[in-house]
Amino acid sequence: MQRTMQRHGRRAWLLGAALTTACTIDMENVPVGAPAGITGGDGDGGADDDGGGGDDGTAEAAPAERVQLRRLTRSQYGRTATQLLGDGIVVPTALPADAVDHHYSTVGTAGLSVGGFDVEQFEGAARDLADQVMEDPARRDAVVGCDATAPTCLEQFVTSFGRRAFRRTLTDDERGRYVALGTAIATRFEDPWRGIHGAMIGLLASPHFLYITDVGESDPDDPERRRYTSVEMASRLAFFLWGHGPDDDLLDRAEAGELASGDGVAEVAAAMLDHPSARGGLGRFFGEWLGVEAVGAQAKDPAVYPTATPELFASMSLELERMVEHVVFDQGESMLALLDTRTAFVDDRLAAIYGMPATGDGSMVAVQRDDDDPRAGLLGTAGVLSLTSRRARTAPTLRGIYVQQRFRCVDLPPPPPDVDVEIPDDPAGEGTPQTMRELLEEHDVNPACATCHHLVDPLGLALEHFDPLGAWRADDHGLTIDDSGKYEDEEFHGMAELVAKLRTDPVVEACMVRQLYRYATGHVEVEEIDGPAIDALATVFADVDGNLSEFVPALVSSAAFRTFAEVE
Repeated sequence: MQRTMQRHGRRAWLLGAALTTACTIDMENVPVGAPAGITGGDGDGGADDDGGGGDDGTAEAAPAERVQLRRLTRSQYGRTATQLLGDGIVVPTALPADAVDHHYSTVGTAGLSVGGFDVEQFEGAARDLADQVMEDPARRDAVVGCDATAPTCLEQFVTSFGRRAFRRTLTDDERGRYVALGTAIATRFEDPWRGIHGAMIGLLASPHFLYITDVGESDPDDPERRRYTSVEMASRLAFFLWGHGPDDDLLDRAEAGELASGDGVAEVAAAMLDHPSARGGLGRFFGEWLGVEAVGAQAKDPAVYPTATPELFASMSLELERMVEHVVFDQGESMLALLDTRTAFVDDRLAAIYGMPATGDGSMVAVQRDDDDPRAGLLGTAGVLSLTSRRARTAPTLRGIYVQQRFRCVDLPPPPPDVDVEIPDDPAGEGTPQTMRELLEEHDVNPACATCHHLVDPLGLALEHFDPLGAWRADDHGLTIDDSGKYEDEEFHGMAELVAKLRTDPVVEACMVRQLYRYATGHVEVEEIDGPAIDALATVFADVDGNLSEFVPALVSSAAFRTFAEVE
């Protein structure tokens, strides 16, 4: 990985056809002895640590060996570009794709290396962004902050913009090299703004911008561990809570050492949750956890569901986003309340599915479901119900998998390679219609299927009263629907009873903690190492009744989030 970063760092940025030699910004300040081949800039350890983690029990749990080099996700890249360059900047779409692991781009992308084509895409994006800045005088003046014709402007820009882009103060050597780059270009083209433009491209194409580097420093309380420096913690917090890099105020606090202790991290994190960016940043977690983008990208058989348009699926995605905003941010309720909230968000398209009056103007409004409405919370949304269906029929197995993976953190293996996962409409060849429950009976008798399907099918079958678009149906093509299910071998009926069981299950509470932990740390837990920390955090989660604003400071101030195992 270090070689990958060095290759990336030494790529030439060709800043003009008249430049006969490449302008190279290398990685000479990379610490050669960095753990696990880590590359990155210098970190400021700040004040002495007090051991941190509070009294939540996580300080005793040895954290895993973290992935120490994390490429920005596409969302993080875009939000950070907007943060640096201002609202309305058009973020290039020709960027390397994210990888997703256990639902999260922060986990999947953390382990990605960068190839030559990826480098070209990032360089092209940097040039595109810098071009937009220079083509808009108002934006240019706001971003640069000085008149390029002033003798000190270039250095002033490199110092201030570079600090925000690299998420730390540049070293003297780095600042000198970017100033030299800008000066050379300005001289060659006799235009000081071209020099600013070239320096901006170099900073935005640098690995120090594109990667979150977690080198850490020795933990004074445990020689076998390293703790993230105060400055590194600023980036860890900002990308988790805001979805973009730290602002100047957060960097100031980090460089003053305020993020070197658990108590300091908790205090700063609590304030960060009140920042306008927190909704978008943490909203990304909920979006990936619940599969909101997949809801918007799905399709149904138009011959069977002619109303299943891209606009309808966009409405489904928006409802999920609005539901999270309402429950978690506006009302400040428990994350568990997402399971049984009676508030739905409906526009004309969704009203037709839910059997509600149309809004009439195309807007999406909050609606309280009647007490006898069989729907509840997230599982009752058309978005989740349609996402977990096939193109033309329901899929109880997919619905059960969604519940087990997203709300109970049950990892399920893929089906055996020799098993046909498609269920024939008439397996007996008798020409008679069958319910989905009857079609799935093969799963109970086939030993290759039974183990996993025993965990998922009984949950999904309880939702059979909802068709592939999520509309209520009294029967299945004229056949009686049996909506009985089993939860931990205990029988229940229908969505309402399933939701009630999820709402009171400690496993679901612990899973929500696990999901947040994965997204926040950018890695999937190693049970024997991270398990005790997650268990301790689950106790905190229960104590605060799943309130995000109270739980997040405990999560980020824990030793599990702030430290990692020493790498020899």
